[in-house]
Amino acid sequence: DFISVEPLLAPVTLPETSARAVIIGGLTGHGSPYKHTPAEWVDDVVKQALGSDMKVFIKDNLKDYIAPLQEKYGVSLRQLLWKVRG
Repeated sequence: DFISVEPLLAPVTLPETSARAVIIGGLTGHGSPYKHTPAEWVDDVVKQALGSDMKVFIKDNLKDYIAPLQEKYGVSLRQLLWKVRG
């Protein structure tokens, strides 16, 4: 089981759950206006997930946040590569 927080459009509080992973991503898609996802929102979801022993997957549209978060929390975060079929 997993929780998807994608697109992350506002700060969120993860529910108590038996999910073992969380997917975090920004707003994307054909015709979607670009919306910047603040690093603080991503950091907060990562912190909550790690506090619940969840694995964290970060979509490639937020890949610039991975290295700083790995350094901050001393964990390995996984980048989720999303391939669009043409």
